[in-house]
Amino acid sequence: MNKMNDSLSEEQKEKIKQSIALDNFSIETEISRLMELGYDEEKSRSLITVELKEYKKEMFDKVLKNKQREDLKDFLIPLIIILSVIGPIANIELPLWDILKIIAIGIIAFISYKNKPVAGIIGYITLAILFPFAYNWYLSGRTSYRQIEMLIPLAMASTPAYLIFSIISNLMYDHKNNQ
Repeated sequence: MNKMNDSLSEEQKEKIKQSIALDNFSIETEISRLMELGYDEEKSRSLITVELKEYKKEMFDKVLKNKQREDLKDFLIPLIIILSVIGPIANIELPLWDILKIIAIGIIAFISYKNKPVAGIIGYITLAILFPFAYNWYLSGRTSYRQIEMLIPLAMASTPAYLIFSIISNLMYDHKNNQ
């Protein structure tokens, strides 16, 4: 047996992975293909098994990475909302607060939406900018309110922010990668 038949070329590995991904993989078909190229049956089975395990590991790692990203996002999104609403609720009117809030929200949105950073940043900064206006408009002329009513200005600010996020996502990013 020559050295060529001890391993698969990158092209052969890619064909096997594509076959698995397209759900038309058959180990017997792949063994036959390799045997036609001069590999013996046992070596063919071994090489294909290695590639199958490697593909499964890659998919597992990808799923795990996506899960970790979602877990991080589940933690960071409430932080963005808190940063967005704390200024008006706590009567913080310093321009420096607004600048720091927008910078922090931009960084958090970038981390949360690594696969759609521009959409995440612009969408959440929009929320942070619109919430004080929605809050002031909703509570103008009122002397009291129930805490649950804070959801109304939050919804008012979130709706255009979500629309902007969606539009940017659809215009800039591949549709199959949308989350």
